[in-house]
Amino acid sequence: GDQTCSGTFQLGGQPSLLSCDPCRNLATTSGKVLPVGGIKEKILAAKRAGVTDIVISVDNRKDIEDIKPVYVEGLTFHYVRTIDDVMSFIFS
Repeated sequence: GDQTCSGTFQLGGQPSLLSCDPCRNLATTSGKVLPVGGIKEKILAAKRAGVTDIVISVDNRKDIEDIKPVYVEGLTFHYVRTIDDVMSFIFS
């Protein structure tokens, strides 16, 4: 759901959120970031909120490629495989 998708954004701000229920579905115990559904709707909501950089599972790349360019214009996608990738992006 929406909470799982937003977990990556929340994780960046507070790594301790890994213990919250929505974030348990964000990654496997080995640290692999999982794909989420409803990408188009989530991208549009993020864009309306002024988000320009989106961290998303590499397994969702095809979903992004299927969205009309007008909807992803002005957005930069950062594809990650693991929680370590997320942290590296955030702290780089």
